Amino acid sequence: MRAVSSVLALSLLLEQTIASPCSALPIIDLGYVRQQATSYNATTDIYTFSNIRYGQDTTGELRFRAPREPLTDRETVQDGSGFRECPQGFPNWLLAAETTIGVFGSGKVPFNISSWENAFNETVPPINFNTQTSEDCLFLDVYVPGKVFKEKTSAKAPVLVYIHGGGLVLGSKLGTSGQSIPSGLLAASQQEYGSGMIVVALNYRLGAFGFLAGPEVEKEGVLNVGLLDQRLALEWVQKHIGQFGGNAGHVTAIGESGGAASILLHMAANGGKAGSTPFHQAILQSPAIAPILAEPPSAYPDFMASINATSLDEARKVNQSVLINANAQQVANADFNTFVYNVVPDGSYVRNPLSAYTKFDPNVKVLVAHNSFEGGIFFDPSVKTEAQFSEWLSNSIAGLPSSTKEYLMKTLYPPIFDGSRGYTDYDTRQMALWGEGFVDCNFLLAGSFNNSHTYAYEFSVTPGAHTQDLGYTFNDPTTPPASTSAQRTLQEAIVGFTMTGIPTYSVSGEKRPFPFFGKDGALVDISASAPTLSSSQVNETRCHWWQTQRFV
Repeated sequence: MRAVSSVLALSLLLEQTIASPCSALPIIDLGYVRQQATSYNATTDIYTFSNIRYGQDTTGELRFRAPREPLTDRETVQDGSGFRECPQGFPNWLLAAETTIGVFGSGKVPFNISSWENAFNETVPPINFNTQTSEDCLFLDVYVPGKVFKEKTSAKAPVLVYIHGGGLVLGSKLGTSGQSIPSGLLAASQQEYGSGMIVVALNYRLGAFGFLAGPEVEKEGVLNVGLLDQRLALEWVQKHIGQFGGNAGHVTAIGESGGAASILLHMAANGGKAGSTPFHQAILQSPAIAPILAEPPSAYPDFMASINATSLDEARKVNQSVLINANAQQVANADFNTFVYNVVPDGSYVRNPLSAYTKFDPNVKVLVAHNSFEGGIFFDPSVKTEAQFSEWLSNSIAGLPSSTKEYLMKTLYPPIFDGSRGYTDYDTRQMALWGEGFVDCNFLLAGSFNNSHTYAYEFSVTPGAHTQDLGYTFNDPTTPPASTSAQRTLQEAIVGFTMTGIPTYSVSGEKRPFPFFGKDGALVDISASAPTLSSSQVNETRCHWWQTQRFV
């Protein structure tokens, strides 16, 4: 998530552009635009089509409105050059969390909970945002193996669509601002399955730009436009991926954290009607979403005050640099373990929080995952009393009823620190509550809604923190993972599921299919050593409570 250094940017550029002269790169006619490949890597045999517009510029009158399909512009061939990233913010508290993951996730420093907490307390310099971000950011990238592209009129390749996480306030498509690239997944698909698969990665509006909520937004704008951006990009894949050699009938959506939660929301949209989802399979890595779909009451008025606007009409006339800075500052000052903005019920696309009552599209096959220490970065080290814990809980879950908070504090996660409840102090109590309520119980929910279509794994490379698995899913040419074995296992599972619908793992050279998650919670444990069959250790009793609450 952190801003890319010039060295990393150069590394990414070099890896992606072992290219033939620009004039030799192929051009795709998408009807509304002619798009030329940005680069071709002769070593990996991968064409990269960067920055393909899938939605109109959302500045001015299109702010806080649903995305629109691109206008026709065929005069100039687009080559995908330039920088495209949506405006975003980075919570100050998350800087310490990411630094801590980097220290202990590398495997070079022995991990224990005490040293984890001490490292989390260290001061980290504020992040510098890339000044090139722009509201005109509805673009996606397509990575296509040369063999697939050249044979696109015959058999079509499976497609993997990546929706990034980042609490709905930060992040971008692959290869931008320090995001890794899908080279490992593409190589595995080619080695194991011949011609390979296609990877698509997309941007969507973030923070106030994508998830501003409130009565005036409902009246004069549209709620959850960032989620609707994703939907438009997924529909773009359905319309156009065939021209790149992709199979629109074999699309897998993959996301981590907020990206995975977004995918679940797409599966629940339209009442979860069978066949209504614009993809056919889903890989849900640590699906993280608040148990109540709401934003702090202060989010909308604080943002409007910071841009000196009293209405959405006025806000649409404000210079975008003012909005970009206001959004960044608001997110930077977010309370511990919060991101300010969230998906909210809109009466149409998003109807309810995710719970046991949610209906999901039963036609979508699922590979769901969580990490072994999901709650590890979600705590405030200054919380040392019940009063402070109460305030932290109110801030963490916007709209939490007082009676529900009392039950959480006194019954479900009481101040009993002898280890019998899975925590030993205020730090680990916060970790347990946040990790289960926001991630682990969503993992169980996604794993249980369709037993005959669902597979699962747990990522347990020490410390198993939230987001740590991203460096294993994708490849960063400057920072190899602590365990190459775990990366091979994870990429094999993702590629196998994308290509065939059945994830596999290998032990001593023998490839084995994943078991169904089923009622026993069977899963594959991906650790630093060889993968093993195991079962879910998530607290089902507490998760039953989380999953059956209507929070009204």
